[in-house]
Amino acid sequence: QELTTLQDLVLQTKKLYYLLVVNRNAFQINHQNREIIQKVIDAAMAFYESGQGNYAEVLKGQIELQTVEEEQLGLTAEKEMIIALINALLN
Repeated sequence: QELTTLQDLVLQTKKLYYLLVVNRNAFQINHQNREIIQKVIDAAMAFYESGQGNYAEVLKGQIELQTVEEEQLGLTAEKEMIIALINALLN
């Protein structure tokens, strides 16, 4: 019985660890996406200021940036939850 419980704890810890790795990778991708979107916004704003672009493109970029920033908040909360679960299993 104790061996099974120990094996279950090890398995759950491994699963949570891999979820943490996936979360970290998603966070890095999110960061890269934010940088790209910010560059697009800057370019759209430059076109708008030069009279060649449409402000709607700037707004679209800002909306997309807000979406990605909200995703980042979710990833941060998920990371904290996973770490708490790992700590609970290890204690």
